[in-house]
Amino acid sequence: ASTAQTVGVAQTGDYVIEVTDQYTCVGKDTMSIYFQSAPQLVIENGAPAVYSGQAITGTYGNNTTYLGEYEDHHYYSIRNYESWTNARSIAESLGGSLFIPNSLSEGEAIDDFIEDENIREEYWIGVYWNGTDWVDVNDEALIFTFWWGSTTNTSPYDTPYSTYPYARKSTWSSDWYNTWSNDSRPFIVEFEPTDAPVTFNQAFCDSIELKANSFVSADGPGFTEIYWTDSQGDTINETEYKTFYDDSNVTLNGVFTRSDGQTCDISSTTYSFDVFSSPNLVVTNYSGTADLLGGDTIVLVATTDAGTVSWVDSAGTVTNNDTLLVTGPGIYTAKAATANCESFEDVQVYRPIYVAKTGDDTNGDGSFTNPFLTIQHGIDIASEGQKIYVLPGTYQETVNIDKGVVIASDLERLNDIAYRDSTIIDANGGQGFVMNDINNYHYVEISGFTIKEANYVTGSDGGAFRFNNNSETEVVLKNILVKNAGTSGFGFHSFIMANSIKSLMVFDSDFLNSGSQQDNRYPFAMNNLDFVEFNNVNIQDVQFAMWLFQIANVDNFKMHNALITKLDFDWSDKAIFKFQEVDVNLSHVSFWDNQLGEESRIFDFDGSNVDLNVVNSILESGTKNIINTAIDYSISNSIIYPGVGGNGTNNGQNTIIAQPQINNDGSLNNVSPAIGLGINRAQLVDYLSTDEDLIGIVRPMPAGSNPDAGALESPLAQGDLDIILTQCAYLLEATVLNTTN
Repeated sequence: ASTAQTVGVAQTGDYVIEVTDQYTCVGKDTMSIYFQSAPQLVIENGAPAVYSGQAITGTYGNNTTYLGEYEDHHYYSIRNYESWTNARSIAESLGGSLFIPNSLSEGEAIDDFIEDENIREEYWIGVYWNGTDWVDVNDEALIFTFWWGSTTNTSPYDTPYSTYPYARKSTWSSDWYNTWSNDSRPFIVEFEPTDAPVTFNQAFCDSIELKANSFVSADGPGFTEIYWTDSQGDTINETEYKTFYDDSNVTLNGVFTRSDGQTCDISSTTYSFDVFSSPNLVVTNYSGTADLLGGDTIVLVATTDAGTVSWVDSAGTVTNNDTLLVTGPGIYTAKAATANCESFEDVQVYRPIYVAKTGDDTNGDGSFTNPFLTIQHGIDIASEGQKIYVLPGTYQETVNIDKGVVIASDLERLNDIAYRDSTIIDANGGQGFVMNDINNYHYVEISGFTIKEANYVTGSDGGAFRFNNNSETEVVLKNILVKNAGTSGFGFHSFIMANSIKSLMVFDSDFLNSGSQQDNRYPFAMNNLDFVEFNNVNIQDVQFAMWLFQIANVDNFKMHNALITKLDFDWSDKAIFKFQEVDVNLSHVSFWDNQLGEESRIFDFDGSNVDLNVVNSILESGTKNIINTAIDYSISNSIIYPGVGGNGTNNGQNTIIAQPQINNDGSLNNVSPAIGLGINRAQLVDYLSTDEDLIGIVRPMPAGSNPDAGALESPLAQGDLDIILTQCAYLLEATVLNTTN
């Protein structure tokens, strides 16, 4: 029979239509109906996660443990044994996802949480084989893997049959395994911050980036187009994000395609919000130092152009005054507040430990007037984060670091470079500074020392500096001079060995007159770090065997303002740099006047997973090629001599193959084609870059010109015209410099 019925539907969902006669069910159909709400203006990740420490309710609440928080993400272990697919569904039904380990440090943080809870050893993680590749539960390519304890293992066993990975608690950050789909395990759920809707008349400070929700995606329907209009109806943005610096009235307009193919526009209400300027806060230290000598007072004064000022110390004590008198160490925070915005500035005051050649480890108290005798005793007495000042003199000791400390000469305290040369660590054929296997996070800074006579010690690689086995430790070396290192004894890493720490940064340092061709293997070695930076370094008169730098499994290696010259190594088929599993960015680096062995070169690559980018540099390798490999690379705005070599492709531009014309001191001759060859700082997005050259001359010189290639800036805007004649008689050859004619 022909019947008709009208039903009003008010919400998204699946609707079942049944047609029945008097006795039996004749027909049944299902229709999915979707209602598109107006576009919404939100602050991305502006609200806490669905679960951020509170107990999870429902079916799994009694079997769940909150593990902790890492970078605003919150983690829970669920100890029900489930298949990977069930675990994924449960995690998503709770508003989270299976835990995706995106870095070594994140994995180790979760490992620490689990260790504290003393719970299960193995957990499902949010990674699976999609039939083509290993992806995360958001179907994104993995940015980090640690199959079988290595970032270089990309082929776990039994692919694609064992499609679901798990990790072990005892070696969480180093062991992933994959297993069969019918296995069952507990699992970890990760909850991310959520978007916060912008409210009417909401106030922001300085600027705010806002996001428009929601665009159509593979995960669900939405708008094919969203455009933002102001109070006059003019379009101000047509992308997903926009940053505002002033008070604004914004309406979102979305273009939505219906199931019948028609399009319609839906507009939001008008969002009205304010953007206020934060007060300008200035802190002045009237004592000129942040180091207490003992019995003295440091005077700090905070001023602001708007609002009120106050101070808060490390214990949370508030002083409602612009002036603060400090008699004890700690972090003191100045605060300037208006009705809508606040500004903060921290001042860290130290009560340093002092070490001097006139000191006494037994009867001294580490004060300026009664110092300790040895650096090691100062470290043993120091608290985490404390500063140790070493007064001038020669200290014959190996310094073992077991905590986060700042060790500095009077160069830092009195700002005089002469103290670097007069504060000496004489390793006496042993090692200089050593850090091994310390636990938890540490920041270690060493500044203003001369280190000499540092050599390899049997059973313990590393000479002047050895930093080993703490993936969360950041190490900074500043104003260091290393000389006469690695001159005897078959050894490795006479300058710096850094293994499995978080980062290494080296600034304003010289490595001179060291090594031997027979005994000194890869004086610089860095392995398993997030990043390494060398800025303003001078490496000269070094003899070595094999490689000067051995860099492996480093996420990012950067070198800027470096002069590398007068190297001498004679091993066949070796190089100055050996790279493996690393992204490399070099800028304003000069390789010049180096004695390379047979078939040697500047760059060597172990495997193809190296991204080499060189800009504004001089690559001079005598009679040898720069590279001897098939890997692709980018060398731009640089001098190459005599040639690149290898079968790879240079994806860079504006390189010149010519003698760089460098003076004996490393500066550019007036006819050098490197003058004006570089690109300016604003274009060096992925490089370390400063406004000054290796010796502090502001680039570019003269102002308005292009910077030069290499570590040292010439006063010329363009090299002088010159001609070079070679051979003789009818073999005469001419090269014209600094002209295209």
